[in-house]
Formats: sequence, structure tokens, C-alpha cells
Amino acid sequence: DQYRFGFGYFWSVIFAGIIAALVGFGATALLIVPGIIIGIYISLYSYALVLDGKKGFSALLESYDLVRGRWIPVVGRSLFLGLVMLVVWVIIGTILSIVGLGGKDASRAVTGLVNIIGSAVLTPLAVGYSYRMYASLKSLRQTTIELKKFKNWLVGFMVVGIVALVVLLIT
Repeated sequence: DQYRFGFGYFWSVIFAGIIAALVGFGATALLIVPGIIIGIYISLYSYALVLDGKKGFSALLESYDLVRGRWIPVVGRSLFLGLVMLVVWVIIGTILSIVGLGGKDASRAVTGLVNIIGSAVLTPLAVGYSYRMYASLKSLRQTTIELKKFKNWLVGFMVVGIVALVVLLIT
């Protein structure tokens, strides 16, 4: 039953992920700053997709609707999460480096262990933290806004992303 439930979201997640990647690539291709701004606005689309049943552009628009007006706090919380993850990663790496002193083979093993342990610890932490941020933003939402203008921006960035990707593949 769980696999059937998960596979029910498979194509929606793939489609929304492709849209988000193309939008992010297009915004970043113009300059780095628009990529960062758009990236924060659409960063919560996966929660809108899975928890609220939004699909495609609707998931990205829901993320924008939640983040709009709270962009700076969302950036601050995201940077805080990144800092916590970096500190935990460094602590795990330091501990494993001290324990695994040795030659090249030992350092490869330590790197592998750091990746496995770091991912096992930090991925659930990041998902839980992001979910709490999504739920908090959703509970604070006062009204839904007109999203047509932002959707047009997303389509524009997606077109730029497709063109930039084609140019990269050709050259």
C-alpha cells in the first residue's frame, strides 16, 4: 500500500521537479541574484505537492504564495538550517577523521562514513525543519493573492532555462 501511495506521486514529483529546475536554471542564467530570489520563493513546492495535492505550476505558485511577504525570514531560517547542517557535518567528519587515522584508504573510508552518517542524520533533520517551516507559513497565511503575474514570471524563466540548456548542449 505504501509503495502504491508513493508511486501515485511519482510523475507529479518528476514533472514539478523539472519545472522547478528549468525555472531555477533560467533565473540563474540571467544573473545569480534572480536565481536565488526565485529559488527561495519556490523552495517549498514539494510540500505543496505532497501535502496539499498541488501539481505542476500550482505547487510552485503555492510555495510563492506562502513565502511572499516573508522572504527574509525564510532566507534566514534556510541559512540557519544550512549552518546547523555544516556544523554537524564538520563534527561528524572530525570525529571520524580522528578515529580513522591512516593512509589514503583510511581517508576514503572516512569520507564514505562521513557521507553515510551525515546523510542519515541530516536528511531527516532538514526535511523535518522544512516541513515545520511550511506548516508555520501555512498557518500564518491571511489571504491568497493573485498569482497570474508570478506564473508568467515562472513561464518566462522556464523558457530562458530551456533556451540556455539547449545552447549549453549545442556548444
